[in-house]
Amino acid sequence: MTTQSHTRRNVLAGGLVAAFIGATAMGDVFYRNEISGDLLMGDELFESFSTVANWDGPEYDWDFSGDLIMGSAGIDIRQVSVRFDFSLEVGASVNFSHDEFFGWVFTDVNDTMDDFGSVGVTGRGMDVDWGSVDAGVLNADQFYVDLGSMNADDFISNGDYMRLTMSFVPAPAGALALLGVGLGLGGRRRRA
Repeated sequence: MTTQSHTRRNVLAGGLVAAFIGATAMGDVFYRNEISGDLLMGDELFESFSTVANWDGPEYDWDFSGDLIMGSAGIDIRQVSVRFDFSLEVGASVNFSHDEFFGWVFTDVNDTMDDFGSVGVTGRGMDVDWGSVDAGVLNADQFYVDLGSMNADDFISNGDYMRLTMSFVPAPAGALALLGVGLGLGGRRRRA
């Protein structure tokens, strides 16, 4: 076996090890990390919670019942997403459209996760255009969803859900994995 062949195998093996380390470091982004959520209207805080994300169901029950409607949403923090499962009385619907910010700001409490990169909004609901709901990243440790930005003629009904899906800025271990894989692939040469 030639020296070049040994070098190539070592570089490829190093790349695979780095990829494994990076994947392990980035694998469970929310799971076992402390997340807080603040419900705001403009600058006014309405409710707040702090929890460690786990696999056993919703971490918080948001009760938005009022004089005219009985409703809530289970806020379930998953691996790379936050899901709102809406529960309303039969035949009821709700619209959160508002002139100012009305929504949730989520925070990585102990700065233990990769930096937030972007957030997308999807969901299920026949009478809701989830693409109109504004969501984004405030800084490396905070992201938001502005339910007040939903269309005035859209309504959430019982059984609808909304999902905020995150992308993350890779931690150094993830960057190392990408570099290692690149070096492993870059070390291949054709034989003449």
